[in-house]
This record gives sequence, structure tokens and C-alpha cells, in this order.
Amino acid sequence: MNSEEKIIYRLKELSKKLGKTPTRKEYVSEYGNPSFERFGGYNKVLEKAGLTLNMYVQLTNEEIQEKFKIYIKENGIPKSTEIPKNLPSYDLIKIRFGGYKVFLQSIGYDCLLNYWNREKIIKILQDGIDSGEIKSREDLNKKGYPTMTTIKEILNVSTWKETLTIVNRELTSNYKFHDRYNFTKEELKETYDNLSKKLGKIKRGASEKDIRKELGFNIGVFESTFKKKFIDLKKEWGYVPRNSPTFYSADELIEILRIKIKEKGSNLTIREIIVDKDLPNITTIYRVFNTKSLKKIYEKI
Repeated sequence: MNSEEKIIYRLKELSKKLGKTPTRKEYVSEYGNPSFERFGGYNKVLEKAGLTLNMYVQLTNEEIQEKFKIYIKENGIPKSTEIPKNLPSYDLIKIRFGGYKVFLQSIGYDCLLNYWNREKIIKILQDGIDSGEIKSREDLNKKGYPTMTTIKEILNVSTWKETLTIVNRELTSNYKFHDRYNFTKEELKETYDNLSKKLGKIKRGASEKDIRKELGFNIGVFESTFKKKFIDLKKEWGYVPRNSPTFYSADELIEILRIKIKEKGSNLTIREIIVDKDLPNITTIYRVFNTKSLKKIYEKI
């Protein structure tokens, strides 16, 4: 059995196991990367195996979003592991939008249970404030409320203050972060850079959630100090927005992998690399290091 025949056999077996045509990432996760380019590319091998190609690759982002909106209205939101065959795959969603959660938020869904539109957000915030359950922006972390990211996108606002104006409510905040966090601009940027490096996010930068969890304050500290939106600060500091393609050098990948290996206490497996949202896909890693051997990559670290 030659290499191509072996790949075709494995594709058919994996297709039976998954109940669908395997994505390239699913094949690599199961068997490793055999370099499909030698046989004309992954889609060409799928054709030889008699499997259906992913028909959704040619769709625009807007067309993908519309297909999901129609499906969700009739059937509810599918889990990322249960996306039906008649919808674009999870892998395609991750490539185009950066992740399934981000994609759902882009079409007005905050999680697998809640659907948000302008009217629903305004009403739930009004009710929460009137009942006393929402006393500050931090209370949005309570179960049942949309995230600030979703609120900003759907209500088209930039700040919590603008949100309160739209929902026609007032809140008196006792939170004065500069009394507790008195940073210079240089200190604040250094703190953010160090956190991003610590978390292995030297390309994307630490998220709002990372800042709250690790530093104990929110992005308002940054925005008030620099008089700019946090997303604009990240771009200014050289960090890549989440929905933008990221390009890595070998040195950058070595640094990220070192951090991950230190956290785990041992080298990462191919499967662990694939599911780690902070790492590029395994194909990208192989390409950057010009090898298809994870062992050779670890020898450089």
C-alpha cells in the first residue's frame, strides 16, 4: 500500500468514524501531517477518496453568517462539536472569525442559550438596574446578562456610560480606579506587555478577561490613562486584532511554545497544539520551521 493509498484508506475510515468528510485539521490530529501537497493538495485527495468537498469555502463571511442565522432561528444554536453537515464547518468558522464564540457574537448570539438583539438588551439592562441586581458594569458578569462586547456591538456604543444613556438609566459608581491604580503610561504599557508575554499571547495581546483576572482591574484603567479605546491602544502597541490573520516568526513561536511547555511541565502533543487557542494551527508551525517533525521543533527550544 503506497502513501497515497494509505491516506485515502485513512480518510475513508475517519469519515466513517466522524460521520462526515474530515477536515484537514481532523486528519492531522488523528494521523499526523503526511504532506498532502505531494498528491495535489488535500481537496484533490478527498476527490480521489470519493468524499464530498467542503462547499462553503467560497462563501463570503456575510453569507456564512446568514446561513447560521437562518438555521439558528429554526433549530437553535448548535454546539461547536455538533455543527450539522449542511452548515459551514467549525474549522472554517475559526479561520474566518477567530473562534466560534466570536462568530456567534458577530450574529447577535452571546452563548449557546441566549439570543440578543437591541430590544432584548435594553430591556434586560433596565430590569437589572431597576431591581438593583446591576449596580455597575462588573455586574454584567452575572449569569443571564450579555457581555459588554455584545452590548457594544449590538447597541453600537463604546463605553458603559453610553450604554446607560441608551437604556435611559443612571447609576452612581463608587469605583475610582485611579485611587487604587495610579500608573504612569509607561508603567501601564509595561504591565500589559509583561502580562501578554506571561500568558504566551505575544501576538494577540492579553484580553479584557485576562486583565480582570490577572491584574485585578478592567480596561477602563487603560482607556482613562491614555484617552483612547483599548482596541486602538493594542493596535498602536503592535498587537494584532483577534479577527486579523497573524504571522509568526520562528523566534516568536519558540517563545510561545516555551511558555506553554513550562505551564504544562512537558512538551505539547499535536492534539494539544490544535485545541490551544493561543497557538497557530499545526500546519503553520510546520511551515515556519520548515519541517513536519514536532520532535525537530522541540530540539530547537
